[in-house]
Amino acid sequence: MKVSVLTAAAISTVALAAAAQAAPVTPYLSEQSQGAFVESDGENSGSVDASRSDINAVNEGVSGFYSLGIDGFVSFDVSPLKFDQSVFSMEITNDAPSSTFPEAARFIFSGADGTASVDVATFGDAVRTPTGGISVTRTISGDMSSFLFDLNGLSFSTLTIEDATFDYFADTYTSRGSDGFDIGELQFTPVPAPGAIALFGLGFAALGLRRRRRAA
Repeated sequence: MKVSVLTAAAISTVALAAAAQAAPVTPYLSEQSQGAFVESDGENSGSVDASRSDINAVNEGVSGFYSLGIDGFVSFDVSPLKFDQSVFSMEITNDAPSSTFPEAARFIFSGADGTASVDVATFGDAVRTPTGGISVTRTISGDMSSFLFDLNGLSFSTLTIEDATFDYFADTYTSRGSDGFDIGELQFTPVPAPGAIALFGLGFAALGLRRRRRAA
């Protein structure tokens, strides 16, 4: 039984290491809490529309988008891998990003190199209150605001995205509701962290042990 468990762990480790060489993928969701559709004066509130509540919509090639909701968040964890140099996120705003429906979110990276965070917005200043050494570039095309996060060689394994729309634009939504920052796409390329590389070697060693025991 112990050999079977060890083999399963080895296979999982090999699979993780193989994934590290794959094309950009969506991180593994670890936690989420969708906020509400609400006006900043509290006059209009309710649940986010069901068409904007499918977290799978952040996957490349899946139509639609996921709305965080006011004060909502999602967390992604790629342990024991880490995020590579760049993380790409696309926000969707109907009728193009403008002062009518401005949205903002806080991207928080954490891992071996501590914590780094930055607020991004679809209107006005693109990048606000960056900490921890990461940088961001915003590109607007049609109804999409694309954000490219440069991690500058830092090692992080967890990404939390928190809605920050009312932190910056509450006055805009006193007579209309908002469902917060809309994630249309989220991509990164996972790479092995130093500890994962060691586990990768142990995985192959375990598979070799399994083969030798079968031969005996």
